[in-house]
Amino acid sequence: MVQELRLGLSDPQEVFDIECFRETQIPFYKIANKILIEGESGKREPTKVHKFMKQLENEKRLLRCYTQNIDGLEEAAGTSKKFVKYCHGSFSAGAKCLLCKFKVKSREEFIRRVLNASTASIKHNDDSLIVPRCSNPECQGPLKPNITFFGEKISNNIAKSLLSDQKKVDLLLVIGTSLKVSPMKNIIDYFNHVPQILINKEHVRVEKSSRKFDFELLGKADDVVGYLSKNASVPPLPYGPGMYTFDFNQNDFQRLKIALEKERLAETKRQKNDVKDEVVAIEKISCDLCSRSISNVNEGFSCSICFGFDICLECYRNSQNLEQHKKEYGSEHIFIDLKI
Repeated sequence: MVQELRLGLSDPQEVFDIECFRETQIPFYKIANKILIEGESGKREPTKVHKFMKQLENEKRLLRCYTQNIDGLEEAAGTSKKFVKYCHGSFSAGAKCLLCKFKVKSREEFIRRVLNASTASIKHNDDSLIVPRCSNPECQGPLKPNITFFGEKISNNIAKSLLSDQKKVDLLLVIGTSLKVSPMKNIIDYFNHVPQILINKEHVRVEKSSRKFDFELLGKADDVVGYLSKNASVPPLPYGPGMYTFDFNQNDFQRLKIALEKERLAETKRQKNDVKDEVVAIEKISCDLCSRSISNVNEGFSCSICFGFDICLECYRNSQNLEQHKKEYGSEHIFIDLKI
């Protein structure tokens, strides 16, 4: 969709990066417009994957569906709300002004404002008008939907749900993701005590993880779940240990071969250059207590029990912060070196 709308971004994920959003809201609202307009008109319908979640629920095999999507198609497919956790929130939660914190409380009101802004943008041929604004006449700042952007902390409800589900889960399905975005990319380590299956268009290189997937089912996700649901007759082709391909063509096989070779070379290089005393830079994360930026592994710690909870050195040294965290999550928690 990012390429289709010609947003001019170096990485499509920048659309949902909080720093990029603070700088300019236009790319995000071009995407949001398409999602909301198509959703309201019925053009965006649940896929076979969404319906597969409902099938698992009906068969009493679904513990939880954690999704990074914000379009709500899981519930549209019939999956009960109690089984769906929106890791990045959804448009249903409304919006608030980036500047004065003016709130738009309902999905309907937020959609109305988005569509009105879109109409004005088209009418006047002005991209800047596509951003819905605050109603405060002294502010008129841009509205930010109440979704969690990359670079923002996931909600406490998600973290607590993951903590609870970690004790109950017996299989992890990872569907349709590059596993490049924190904190959700760390989910395979968080559930490393159970079998794990990747369903994805392409092989995913899991960097700096303590384990790899037990099985990789590669192809269009709808084709794969169709086979798992016994609604498709075309069998997969084995490619390597634990790896199966669905309806791959010659180009698909070539890309897979190149990806696996790059992974092998990268692992060889990593093992050769592994230096324990090196100060390792990390991707952009921030302290979950004070929001201070953490730029390398020596500047903070991670909770070994909670999912995606990072703390800077200054907050770590304040024992009250640690005790409050343990009290809130109801368990003894150990803080370890940041994962890289």
